[in-house]
Amino acid sequence: DDLALGDAYLGTIRDNEVTWEAVGGDFEARQGLGTVVHDNKVLAFGGADLMSYASGVDTLDLSSGGGSWEKAKTTGAGPSQRVYSGVAKEGECVYVHGGFDGVEHLNDTWMLDLRTMGWECLQQHDAEGTAPVPVSQHQLVSSDGRLVRIGGETSGLMGGETFCGVDVMPSDLVGGKCWEAVQGSVQEKFRRSSHAACVLP
Repeated sequence: DDLALGDAYLGTIRDNEVTWEAVGGDFEARQGLGTVVHDNKVLAFGGADLMSYASGVDTLDLSSGGGSWEKAKTTGAGPSQRVYSGVAKEGECVYVHGGFDGVEHLNDTWMLDLRTMGWECLQQHDAEGTAPVPVSQHQLVSSDGRLVRIGGETSGLMGGETFCGVDVMPSDLVGGKCWEAVQGSVQEKFRRSSHAACVLP
């Protein structure tokens, strides 16, 4: 059975040994949320418990010894409630892409400016799924000013299976607002969901 949890832990690694400390206190139990770290704060978006989907941004200030989770005050409409979206940070902005809203997989892209805490929609959801294919349980990473999404669970035209492509939103994120398939990336080895991905420094 699926189980949503609300606990959070801070791990410290020294001399190849890790110690764990519970932080944050009470937090809405949820699974499938996305997190990034900015200015010594954890920002969490989306996710779901067994009954409902979440939206908005929750923050945890680690500089105060863990503190407690707080709802961030943002402006603009922001992304709809969803689970398993891709969340990545690039510079002073956080990007949210895709996910599942309980009815369909999504392909919209949103930007949260951390200087103003204002949301902007870079690309609306396209139900036809052509630009790009709607996905959830994918990986979203940032690299050299670009957003890169890898794999994911999809539906509709793709037959309800895992997606096998790699897509890139170009470096002019706000001006371009356009995803492009990476040439040669549609290969069976990329057909996966709920996986991990990272960018090496």
